[in-house]
Amino acid sequence: AIIDIEEIADAGIAWNKINQRLWF
Repeated sequence: AIIDIEEIADAGIAWNKINQRLWF
């Protein structure tokens, strides 16, 4: 499968925002 780096980056940013809400 072809992986879209931009999609991964967007998902990583979204995940970081979720983690910040959980932990900070």
